[in-house]
Amino acid sequence: MKMALIRIASNRTNKEWQRVRDEGVIPRRIETDSIKRFIEYATEQGSQSAEKYYMALSKMENKHLFLVEKKYPNLRNVLGVAELDTVKQADHIVAKALNDGIELKLPYKDIYKLASDRVKMFAEIRGQSVIGMLEDKTTSQQPATQEN
Repeated sequence: MKMALIRIASNRTNKEWQRVRDEGVIPRRIETDSIKRFIEYATEQGSQSAEKYYMALSKMENKHLFLVEKKYPNLRNVLGVAELDTVKQADHIVAKALNDGIELKLPYKDIYKLASDRVKMFAEIRGQSVIGMLEDKTTSQQPATQEN
């Protein structure tokens, strides 16, 4: 936890990191707007716990994109510049998948799977990054891949 706090403090003083973090706010808002629409859609279809999709979709993204060695209250605060850019792209992918699924009038569970499959495909192309190794700064620049 001490190392995570050091990394967070370091990130907040890094102008490039702050710029990329700020640029990620807009795609995240677009994604959350899409999630809100998706929650309404899922609720209309009978979902009893649709409000959990904000958390479920974020966890799904993180699971596909990163190998996280520790638990963090807000993973985005400890990500490097390259990972923040990856998350920004994944946010766009999720928003598009949700909107596409709603437009196609798919069942809400199939829409979640569509979003997950698209992020998984993106992660396979991009490679997973290891998060939690402060000593090895190359992990934020060069994604590691996980063999299945």
